[in-house]
Amino acid sequence: MIRVALLQLSTSTAIGENFRSGLAACREARAKGADIALLPEIWSHGYALPNAAYAELLTEPTTPDFDLEKLIH
Repeated sequence: MIRVALLQLSTSTAIGENFRSGLAACREARAKGADIALLPEIWSHGYALPNAAYAELLTEPTTPDFDLEKLIH
């Protein structure tokens, strides 16, 4: 059996904060037994993405606060 968590997150234009919130939600889902966590569409930056933040995403898609390898293991 595989347990899937469907996550609902509030986002802002603070991308780093969104990544930390997403990571916390994934950790909580894992602690509750989820094998897979599904995040909302464009959860990392919301719908109001400033041009500077978009450029940051293109050049540096992850932040030190959000490490998928650590999340997976």
